[in-house]
Amino acid sequence: MYITRSFLVAGLSTLSACTAQGSAAIPYVDPSQIGTLALTGLNSMNPANIAIITRQEDEVLPNRTAQVRHGSRMRHVLPGAPLNFSAEVNGSLVSIDTFMYDMGLGGLMVVKDGSIRLEKYDHSNQKQSRNSIQSCTKSFTSTAFGIAVKQGKIHSHDLAERWIPELKGTPYGNVTLRSIMDMTAGVAAPIHATDYFTVYEDPNRNAVLDLFKTYERVAAPDTVYNYMDQNYAVTAIALQRAISEPFENFVTRHIWDPAGMQYDGYMRTTAAHQVDGHGGLAITLADMARFGLFILDNLQGRGGPAVPSGWFEGIAAANTSRGIRAPGNIIDVPGFGYQTGWWTLPRGSNTTYALGDDEAFAALGMYGQAIYVIPRLNTTVVLQSYFPIQYGELFYYGQEFVTALTLALKA
Repeated sequence: MYITRSFLVAGLSTLSACTAQGSAAIPYVDPSQIGTLALTGLNSMNPANIAIITRQEDEVLPNRTAQVRHGSRMRHVLPGAPLNFSAEVNGSLVSIDTFMYDMGLGGLMVVKDGSIRLEKYDHSNQKQSRNSIQSCTKSFTSTAFGIAVKQGKIHSHDLAERWIPELKGTPYGNVTLRSIMDMTAGVAAPIHATDYFTVYEDPNRNAVLDLFKTYERVAAPDTVYNYMDQNYAVTAIALQRAISEPFENFVTRHIWDPAGMQYDGYMRTTAAHQVDGHGGLAITLADMARFGLFILDNLQGRGGPAVPSGWFEGIAAANTSRGIRAPGNIIDVPGFGYQTGWWTLPRGSNTTYALGDDEAFAALGMYGQAIYVIPRLNTTVVLQSYFPIQYGELFYYGQEFVTALTLALKA
């Protein structure tokens, strides 16, 4: 559209005349309508809305978020030879694109030996998009905990009440932090307890702990597996008190910066600005891969998280993921075990390959988020998902896909 100088001058003269006479200029929009579309008004159960809500979750959370900052050194990950394969998932042979479509994936990346072998985006997800990766957050919390253990600030065998005296005399109080992180605390919410997530809107810093005081002992520690987000809320509170600094600052200095993240991330908090430690971390796809590479650095003796010797080797070997936490014994998440905030993988047989044969383990989050670490192949595989419904088989289908992917890398 072109506007001549004479028309523009005439228009400005007319506007000046109207203003001089006290008349209001005709508005092009109703100012009261500006910015009235809010993501909180979208139906989060509608599959059409899931992708944008997941990418912009900070706009729908009831509270402000805690920022984790990238540093001055970015880890560069360069493209390698493209990877293409088919996988048998849920009884059908599927291509990479079909798997992404069926699982509602917004991003998939494979990095082997420091080179990107596969990187795909969908549903308007982009390289700079920060997606909420749900319970993958627990693996970051577990890693931060291990770093604090190495620094001598806290120990896995500490009882929760040592760091959270408010829980002394309650079912949580005399349970070790290791048992809590392994989801074997033996604690559960009473049937009619206040919903845990309602405390997110309570600015009282004691609200979360006051709720946990009402929880019940349902089993002796380490005898029953019971996955609960609340266990990592307890872990995060204990850890923050032990390190004597904001949780997000500790993660920034000891994970985000040394891992060479390209972008900032953010963590979900309560109204009292307590990082919950169990979900809501938002991160880009490539920075998820950088976290996987950071863990591999440790396992390969190249640095990585400064955790106690054998920390990740034990998880890779699933050395305590036995019995009730052994791969295959957790009904809600078929084909996986659990150990210290990570999901362990099954071993195969003489004739059948399984990811555990390469000491793989994974961070998993609701709706299919995943960070696979495969030490013997020096590989990480990361998935960002927009699937709108959570059910356990989603993770198993992901495991089937990553198993086929791993075999393709070995070929």
